[in-house]
Amino acid sequence: MDRTHSGMGSSVTPSGLLAALTHIDTVGFHGIATVLTGAEPKIDPIWAP
Repeated sequence: MDRTHSGMGSSVTPSGLLAALTHIDTVGFHGIATVLTGAEPKIDPIWAP
């Protein structure tokens, strides 16, 4: 992989990208979206971290 022309910069590694995507995948965006579009939407303080 030629990182100099990928637009990601030289500090991004495939393992780092995979770790970030794995974390994002476990955040629970579906649950958050369901709550925010439900009958009584509310923002849970634990979503911020």
